[in-house]
This record gives sequence, C-alpha cells and structure tokens, in this order.
Amino acid sequence: MTPPTIELVRVAGTHREVGLQLGEAGREQIRRTVETSWDELPCGRSKAHQLGLADEYRAFTAPPLPRLLEELDSCAEGAGGDPLERFAGSIRKIWYGP
Repeated sequence: MTPPTIELVRVAGTHREVGLQLGEAGREQIRRTVETSWDELPCGRSKAHQLGLADEYRAFTAPPLPRLLEELDSCAEGAGGDPLERFAGSIRKIWYGP
C-alpha cells in the first residue's frame, strides 16, 4: 500500500495570518480531526468536561505562549471551527492523563 503524500503548504505573515492560512489550507482535515476527537471521550467525561479542562489548560498556557494561542485560534477560525475545541484536541494530557 502506498502511503499518503504530505502536502507542502507555504505560509507567511503574523501569527494570526499564518494560522488563518493554515486553517484554510487544512480545513477538511482539521474539521474531521476535531469532530472525531469527541467520539472517544475518556471514561466518565462529557464533552463539556473536556472543554472545561481545555479552558483551564489554556488559561495556564496563555501567559507564556500568547503567540501560539493566537496561531491556534486563527487556524481554527480559518478552518471554520471553534478555537476551544481545536485547542482541546491539541492537548494530549487532558485526553490521556499524566
């Protein structure tokens, strides 16, 4: 079986502009990834609980990494998705624990 090719995307600009461009370029993959992440919630947790954990982690992450959050948020925006849901999907610790 031939492995899938990896698409090369060149982007430039501010963190926000880069995020928007990445979100637009990967719209379908980003949406699919975010949507399917809710299919396998950790035992005993709801989507609301996961988003609450993500929001807490985000508050901790914001002071040292504001540009990262700006890029992630604008990536979600470019893909037409929710920034907190996109962030939640990127934080493995809230899905699999310590």
